Amino acid sequence: AAVDLKASQQHTSTNQGAKIVFQTATDDTKVAAARLTLNDHIEADTKVEFKKNYQETITALTSATTIAVDCSLSSIFSITLSHNANFVITNLPTGGSVSIIITQDTDSVANTGTFYSSDSTAVKFLYGINTLSTANGQVDVCSIFNDGTNLLGILQKDFA
Repeated sequence: AAVDLKASQQHTSTNQGAKIVFQTATDDTKVAAARLTLNDHIEADTKVEFKKNYQETITALTSATTIAVDCSLSSIFSITLSHNANFVITNLPTGGSVSIIITQDTDSVANTGTFYSSDSTAVKFLYGINTLSTANGQVDVCSIFNDGTNLLGILQKDFA
């Protein structure tokens, strides 16, 4: 695959084991003004901008009384809820966020959900609002952010 680096500065790239590092030098001093490392993740010293075709993977969860939401697998999950469920959030790094798209099933029984981290710390919801919609087929989106101290959640309800 080709990499097109558009700038007037000198560029270098090196293969460092399993990762590739691109650097931009300033004034031929080889001091990195911009650096992009492609490894098992992307690190950049400057802004990374996606102009189009950015897409995240939505990972399906299976309804159960305890649902493991492993944030090392994805940052967006979906589920059709057919149980009263305890969502257990794992591997959500500081500065990370996760969204769970929750659809009530159509059996006329309203299912509930609670949200905790793997160490049983409850997610703190905006205004304490954490009750899921109850109508058949109703869709809610629960978004959770880890600020390093708390898991902060917001529940957007009743998508029709």
